[in-house]
Amino acid sequence: KKAGAPDWFWDMMSKPTFEGMPQPYKDAFLKINPDTSALHKMYERDVARMKSFQDISDEQLKSIKVPAFIIIGDRDVTTPAHAVEMQGLISNSRLAIIPGGHGDYIGELTTPQDSTLISATVSMINKFLKEPTAK
Repeated sequence: KKAGAPDWFWDMMSKPTFEGMPQPYKDAFLKINPDTSALHKMYERDVARMKSFQDISDEQLKSIKVPAFIIIGDRDVTTPAHAVEMQGLISNSRLAIIPGGHGDYIGELTTPQDSTLISATVSMINKFLKEPTAK
């Protein structure tokens, strides 16, 4: 939900610029696809997706019946309180709030790499994926 992210995030997304896109994202894209016009097209699609973001209703979250694992950092874009709220709405869900910012705990491209934190997060994900599901 939009309310799950701070106002500064949505303000930033309301007036994005290609120049404001983090250079590591541009470099990673161009490493895979060296076509700069494709990079610009991807950027425009991402901007359009964020500008047209629609909230997911509580009813939609409650309708999720498969196991879900919500993972955020305590300094992530999504607030911990919002993650707790989502976890309460998804009946078969687990929640991990990990120290760090957006993606720090999973090796996000623009953040410093903390191999211990990443390893711990991957271990939690693997454990969750191996848990038996209710039939």
